[in-house]
Amino acid sequence: MELETGERLSGSIFSPSPGQLAVTAGTAPAAFETEAVVRITPIAATPAERTSGYVDFGLDFLTANDELDLKVDAEAENVMRNYVTTLSIDSIVSEVDDETAQRRNYFQIRSRRLLRERWFAIGRLHIEEDRELDLDARTLLGFGGGRTVLQSNRAVVALYGGLAADRERYRGVPGREDSAEAFVTVEWDWFELGGDTQVSTNATTYFSFDRSRRRVELDARLERSIIGNVHWSVSVYESYDSDPPEGLENSDLGLSFAIGRSF
Repeated sequence: MELETGERLSGSIFSPSPGQLAVTAGTAPAAFETEAVVRITPIAATPAERTSGYVDFGLDFLTANDELDLKVDAEAENVMRNYVTTLSIDSIVSEVDDETAQRRNYFQIRSRRLLRERWFAIGRLHIEEDRELDLDARTLLGFGGGRTVLQSNRAVVALYGGLAADRERYRGVPGREDSAEAFVTVEWDWFELGGDTQVSTNATTYFSFDRSRRRVELDARLERSIIGNVHWSVSVYESYDSDPPEGLENSDLGLSFAIGRSF
């Protein structure tokens, strides 16, 4: 059980009186108002039972120009007492007249070590491809730390930063480029009481040490429950590079709609 203050308690949970919850963990239990509880997460015995997430799927077919758009978006989160590990996959493919007009593949895994008073350490690895930017491959490995600055039963805001090593290869540009970067990330999650609607936003700015260059990665997602574990979602993404290789695009902005299922 996690409170607004960032305090985390584990053990058997019970209600000593209406509007209150308490945790028994071998000591005298302390009672808390239910409004102070941010989340209650069962810590199951197996990794599969400790994992939750969603899979979204979108498909459009336009006969006028023989266009096919396919989107797959999935996320899985594994929660332990002191660690939260998240795996994300986002893939978009667009074909016009049997030729690929757009292809964007994004894979990320990040793991947090939860510390006292809402502080945490974080490691992240992501691999991506973006045809709109002529980016054949980018691999980034980063480490840092941060804090959950706001936490309630309606919203969570986290701020963290660190250092990253980045390797890129662009189509039509010989060789590959290795660089060191600093990054700052803001995460904002909002959820409706009852769980029918939730919004998640992640914005990261990278600052290169090698030249005057900034990159911005933005992902935002709105999810609304339809029935049971089935939902619809709207996602927006933006990839911006202030100093791309000469002649290449510096921005890729997209919007997609999908139907999915939570697990």
